[in-house]
Amino acid sequence: MPRSRVRSAPRRPILVLWAILTAVLVATAYVVALAIAAGCGYLSLVMFGELSFIRVMVGLAAAVCAVSILWSLIPRWDRFTPPSQAFDPARQPRLFQEIAAIADEFEEPMPESVYLILEPNAWVAQRGGLLGFGSRRVMAIGLPLFSTLSVAEFRAILAHEFAHYYGGDTGFGVFIERARDSLIRSLESLSSSSGILAALSRLGAVALLRFVVVSLFGLYWRLFLWLIMLTSRQWEYRADELACAVAGATPFVSGLRKLTQTAIEWRSFLETEFSPALQMGVRLPLSESFARYRTAPQVSRGAAATADELLAAEKPDVLHSHPTFRQRAARALVHGPTAAAMDERPAGSLLADTSEVEQSALKVALPGVRLDRLRPVAWERLAGEVFVPSWYAFAAEYRELLAPYQVRHIPDLVLRLGALAAKVRDPKGALLTREQRADRSAALLWNAFALALLDSGWELKVEPGECSFVRGEGRLNPSQLVAQLRAAEISPSDFRTLVHVHDVAALPLAPAERLFPTPDPNPIEPESPQLVIRPRARVLRWQWLGGTVVFTFLAVVLWLTVLRSVLVFAGVGLIALCLFVADLLWFRRRAPKAIVADSKHLAITWRDGRQQRIAWPSILLAVHTAQRLANQWELTLKSEGSVFIRDTGIDSDRWAILRNFIIHFANQHSVGVTEDSSISEAYREASEAPE
Repeated sequence: MPRSRVRSAPRRPILVLWAILTAVLVATAYVVALAIAAGCGYLSLVMFGELSFIRVMVGLAAAVCAVSILWSLIPRWDRFTPPSQAFDPARQPRLFQEIAAIADEFEEPMPESVYLILEPNAWVAQRGGLLGFGSRRVMAIGLPLFSTLSVAEFRAILAHEFAHYYGGDTGFGVFIERARDSLIRSLESLSSSSGILAALSRLGAVALLRFVVVSLFGLYWRLFLWLIMLTSRQWEYRADELACAVAGATPFVSGLRKLTQTAIEWRSFLETEFSPALQMGVRLPLSESFARYRTAPQVSRGAAATADELLAAEKPDVLHSHPTFRQRAARALVHGPTAAAMDERPAGSLLADTSEVEQSALKVALPGVRLDRLRPVAWERLAGEVFVPSWYAFAAEYRELLAPYQVRHIPDLVLRLGALAAKVRDPKGALLTREQRADRSAALLWNAFALALLDSGWELKVEPGECSFVRGEGRLNPSQLVAQLRAAEISPSDFRTLVHVHDVAALPLAPAERLFPTPDPNPIEPESPQLVIRPRARVLRWQWLGGTVVFTFLAVVLWLTVLRSVLVFAGVGLIALCLFVADLLWFRRRAPKAIVADSKHLAITWRDGRQQRIAWPSILLAVHTAQRLANQWELTLKSEGSVFIRDTGIDSDRWAILRNFIIHFANQHSVGVTEDSSISEAYREASEAPE
């Protein structure tokens, strides 16, 4: 590729103004935060000018707000977790030759690491370090892209990502993310349902102050987000333009459209093929299986139609970082060069063996699964080695229930699916809803139907997205027929006519004894998860640091406004010391020595030597609440009263993990779980926060 292509792209001086706007936005975010913190500090000084209960409480709340904001502004170290093992250039020469050619076109250095991700996407970033210093360039390429894009389209997508390097977007992005994270931390700390500020907010004046501060932050946050998203869309337009200059507009637009269709196909593949096989203890060759799955006519047609509907319904949104596909395609085709030669080879031809990197990506995506214990099975052997044994294991469990019925009775059973569902047990460790039980009962019917066909000489044909039986000119799909009966897309009489025509109406639904070997009931054998938490007094150091700042501030105010005596500092310091000692004694009394949780028990060792070993089924109710300055779990036992676990000495990350453990295993053992709406909302917002 000639070097002149990037430089031949039209210059956009307006981008300089967008860069200046971005810098101003980032700087303004810190200025606004500092101004609000200064205002809170000044209000605190004013409130402490005259001593009264209300003024002291408001002054203390204002001081806490100022300290919280200032603490949130301190930049954090960017700890980058690789999404997989990095590609080895020596093992992937064709891929790195293509990446190097694009880097040479942009006159940009190669990324230090290129990773494989299990997403239909590609991205670049500068990760690690502090405020961008000490960071390194990384690139991630989605495995599905190699199965769906041509080399020309793949080159255009990578050129778009390199354009972000070239335009400095990834460098600016570091500062934008840090400013955004600072605003988010400030909002979270100020609006938290636990802590000193939450306790003080029970006072009306403090609640009003907190509302005003949070509202000011929220107002600037919305303005900041709107302007940053506007800037991001301009960066995307420019990256599109440069990608078209390097690789051509036609392959770029084609590749961009395929990303949407690939996302639909990939999600369907994981849900209908890969995940069910994984639950049976089988690992399909991911890349090869997806490539075969998406080429099935029914899959590609359905995904293409859905993608067209999604793209047609897509509307511009001021809070989206990317323009719509139609906006990007229109600009690319109008302004972008189209002279680049089309290389129609599949992008997968750039890859050598990816099994090692694919395994590494799966380990990151499935941390609780022992991949070395999964049985690798090729696609063509999936039916005989996985599907049929699993159908038999399910149907054989209900042989007596199915014994009176034949295939011709399936429409009647579908009409009485609720009564059948009442006799079908939930899977071990699960509590199904009424709809899920109905789905499970319908699955039992078509599993038994499928086994009856197989036992009478029909041949099983497994195709991507479809599993059917063939004999001569006849073809039957049991799962599809049962689904059509449930949806009233086929009448009972039409179903009976169909099965009579194919001479299967009188086949028994109960499977023959030991027709197939029973599969391993727990083939995956994930690593038994275990959580060990040891509360530490050092976790309280931030409380003590904040308390020291507040008490020092209080002593200075008293010295300036009431008594100009060193005794003021001595008295306030003595009070602070007493409170710190009381806090430490309270920690020693309330915090357990260790908490150990696994799939069977929750064990607690107290500091007086007592030990409690609580089996999950022995818990009647688990309640998660915010109590004054702390969170706590109250576990109501079926026979031994209640056990309280507080977050004293446990940092927020470990407490969040313990929360997830309790909720997960409580749900597995049908234990009732409730928590304050403010707590669940806080965890939901934390999980949805942008990375």
